[in-house]
Amino acid sequence: MEKNEAFQKMARYCAYQERCSFEVNDKLSALGCSQELIEEIIEELQQNNFLNDMRFACTFAESKFRLKRWGKVKIRHHLEHKGITELQIINALKQIDEKEYLEVFYALIEEKKRKLNESNEYTLNYKIGQFLISRGFEGDLIWEHLRVKN
Repeated sequence: MEKNEAFQKMARYCAYQERCSFEVNDKLSALGCSQELIEEIIEELQQNNFLNDMRFACTFAESKFRLKRWGKVKIRHHLEHKGITELQIINALKQIDEKEYLEVFYALIEEKKRKLNESNEYTLNYKIGQFLISRGFEGDLIWEHLRVKN
């Protein structure tokens, strides 16, 4: 595949939805492009503002928090997996409003309590804690809340 054709495909790919360099690299590799060509295309996409890892990280963090109600630990893990730098991850997580984050956290606790039919307080707290950990919330926050509230 020649450079212009690959660039056009990736421009459409990035215009459709926010992407990161890692995803574009994978896509171009799957299309059989050489690593040298991949690097050139990624650089050109960045220069033309089709590709911006910081913008991707912020969009990803915001959407996973708002739509899927993920915690910061899970968001961080997924961003790391996509090759986002530590500084970009920190900045993306700062975009999440702390008050809103805690509101979601408490709402998830209440929803889980209503769904569980558990009379033993220790078992109830354990199950809620495990649920919140699976959602990617911080262990310290979870156990501090469950110890104080219940």
